[in-house]
Amino acid sequence: MHVLLVDDSRATSLPIQRFMEQQGHEVTYVQNGRLAVEAYQARVPDLVLMDVI
Repeated sequence: MHVLLVDDSRATSLPIQRFMEQQGHEVTYVQNGRLAVEAYQARVPDLVLMDVI
């Protein structure tokens, strides 16, 4: 599964990314909404995980 992970805090997102990758998922990480839209348009993920704040 391809996961798009969007979070402005690398410290928060890194454990999530590592866990997802250990489970066999491919993770694309970006730090803001603009990059998230670009990443989504480049390759539609199966799942999007976003920090709301």
